Amino acid sequence: MEPSSSFSPPMSVLDRPSTIFIPFSIFATVFILNMYRTGGCLVKSCEYTSMFHHSISIAAALACMAAEWNDLSTRAVYGSNTDFPWATLLQHINIGYFLYDFLHSLAWEHHFIIHHAVALTGLFASEYMNSFALANAVNTLVAESGSIIYNYYNAHKSLNHYVVFVAVYGVSRLIFLMWSLSVLHQAWRPYEGAVYPFWAPHAITSLQLSLLVVNLVFLVTHMRKLNRKLRERR
Repeated sequence: MEPSSSFSPPMSVLDRPSTIFIPFSIFATVFILNMYRTGGCLVKSCEYTSMFHHSISIAAALACMAAEWNDLSTRAVYGSNTDFPWATLLQHINIGYFLYDFLHSLAWEHHFIIHHAVALTGLFASEYMNSFALANAVNTLVAESGSIIYNYYNAHKSLNHYVVFVAVYGVSRLIFLMWSLSVLHQAWRPYEGAVYPFWAPHAITSLQLSLLVVNLVFLVTHMRKLNRKLRERR
């Protein structure tokens, strides 16, 4: 199917700023409260705020997948965002969080600037197209669950916990590989009646492959590290 020449972007979050600034304000408030609670400890405050975002986004992503399960294999890429309220809510939460954390990275952790800029570009592109929010919900679930697993390992460092982390992370990345193939298939073989700009398949392919490569590189890195730890233990 060819891109529709009648594509007309709907209202974006830029026309409804409250959908961005409400979650932005919530995350900023959580950070400030944790700074007060921890006596000004920047690292701990950031960790607690990140865990707060992980928990909320995973819950919203699971609710989204449960509500829209039948559409995941066909309309996740080009289905209208307005048809998926949970996915839209999650996307607005993520935009608010990454805007908050982008400002944080500008001030303190500069190595996150490029990552957050790319993430925000993808999220705003989805808002512009009025599609891909459902696919983003699954991507979010994979990314945030991986972060929680890794944070748990960091809080309980031991070889046994590391083995569990690598095993669980490896299985989840294989699932993500299968999901990414589904996204690419939907991007280039959309359902009948799908409306999207001509550049969408190329942009979606670049985004999804980038996410997949980053996750696989992270997995390989930790598999090598685990192998080294196991050999040292012998």
